[in-house]
Amino acid sequence: MTRRILKRNKVKRGLVVVVIVFACLFPLRVYAESAQGILDEAYSDYKAGNYQRSLQNINDLFSYSKPDNIQKATAWKIAALDYFYLGRRKMAESAFQKLLKISPGFSFPAAEYPESVVQFFTRISPPSPANSPDVSSDTLSPGILKSKPSRPWVVNSFGRIFQWTGSKWMTMPGKATDIGIGGKGFVWITGIDKVYGGHGIYRWEHGRWMRVPGGAVRIDVGPHGNAGVVNSFGEIFRWTAGKWEKLPGLAKDIGIGNNGAMWIIGSHEVKGGYEIYRWKNWNWERIPGGAVRIDVAPDGRPWVVNSFGQIFQWTGSKWMTMPGRARDIGIGNDGTVWSISTQKVKGGYAIYRWVKGIWQNIPGGAITISVGGGSPEAGPPGNSHQSANLINGDFEEGRPAGVFITLGAGSKDLPGWRIEQGSVDVVGTYWKSKAGRRSIDLCGNSYGILSQTIATIPGESYQISFDLSGNYVRTGIKILQVKAGETVKTFSFDTRGHDAQHMGWRREKMRFTAVSNRTKLLFMAPNDSNDPNCGPVIDNVRVSPAD
Repeated sequence: MTRRILKRNKVKRGLVVVVIVFACLFPLRVYAESAQGILDEAYSDYKAGNYQRSLQNINDLFSYSKPDNIQKATAWKIAALDYFYLGRRKMAESAFQKLLKISPGFSFPAAEYPESVVQFFTRISPPSPANSPDVSSDTLSPGILKSKPSRPWVVNSFGRIFQWTGSKWMTMPGKATDIGIGGKGFVWITGIDKVYGGHGIYRWEHGRWMRVPGGAVRIDVGPHGNAGVVNSFGEIFRWTAGKWEKLPGLAKDIGIGNNGAMWIIGSHEVKGGYEIYRWKNWNWERIPGGAVRIDVAPDGRPWVVNSFGQIFQWTGSKWMTMPGRARDIGIGNDGTVWSISTQKVKGGYAIYRWVKGIWQNIPGGAITISVGGGSPEAGPPGNSHQSANLINGDFEEGRPAGVFITLGAGSKDLPGWRIEQGSVDVVGTYWKSKAGRRSIDLCGNSYGILSQTIATIPGESYQISFDLSGNYVRTGIKILQVKAGETVKTFSFDTRGHDAQHMGWRREKMRFTAVSNRTKLLFMAPNDSNDPNCGPVIDNVRVSPAD
């Protein structure tokens, strides 16, 4: 705001002095609008094809805020694309070179960008220098992040996150205390922020760590991208259909195999650590032995590390002692085993990979490890469906709503969701929601569009289900359109006869077939069929593989 006033030519001198003094005391653009907010504007303009305006926002980012390294890298990435599409190739090269200084080895994935973009920037990419998990700088991880098959991710003693590329360690954004990777490469972490139950839980989506409700201290991820966690009280939870399902028992650690087999380290002390259990017939079955860390091979057989650092592999009937000493262990979808040893180095402890019966040292240091995997085909026999991993489907997470709050386009106050157009009301105590305490009126003070992009498998079928009602304050037929990929369906709800305590919630369903590995879900209130202030109301959104 101050910047715009100062740029005006026809301003009285006295007013300029006042504005300058005010700007010194309260620098509006710098502190009132965050670096992330400006960056989000730039990205929105880029996605809309407004490349020149996107570049102006990037200029504002560096002129009027203090971006961190991740934000700088993201800005140079967007700028490189802006210049490319404007035909200014030298400027595109320059922006890309600045990106590479912050994020060595960055490249535009062929699965996410046009061939012309990939070829142009690949041509000017220099060979990446080697690095290791000792590196203290943050770099950018673009796009929807999927782990390469059998390549580990580690967290070092500084909380920094690294991914093994096959020849070097690549620094990833954020900090963590534990990390888990599913059979298809979906990455979850427990952060460094302290919350009830341990640390905040996050999942990598849309180029950033997305907060998931709850707290935990240990985490692993199943074949369909759903996490299992243990919190600081030892309670065990499994992420199912967009919410946490509490399992019986108490644990210290959890491991999930690529066939869905789930094992835990229990809470009862025994020689070697704590009791070992596997999930069978909806209960925990005790397995002889004691350990402190566990991970599970793709055939469902675990490897463990006990309190003496000894490593064991379960054969199906007994524990087989393996050479070496370790503090943590991770197994990929092809059975490749990695370990964090007991040898102290910078960043934690030395990292090893099991190769032809011996432990091969990999440069770097870490304190915890998880090994990624796979192709979409990797999964339990007879079921290749990918869990859709919808975030905040019951709308319980986000800024407190009280009676209700109105959120406009671009708001960050509804985790997992994006308000693409108009506005929506997050409704609290104004009426009785179907699930929990909150629901969404898709007409806040204008016709709203709410969206979320989920991970899917091309060719696979999914089902969206949700509860539908309508804002009864202005009675009539409320129209809702739902779009998933190329599928669109219209729903209606008659609010006559309903009130705050009798909303008449009705469960609705829609089936769609994915055409890519990312599918955008849209919930829309058409502007020719609804009142701009009282629209269709939704709650309890779920996405699951179709039967």
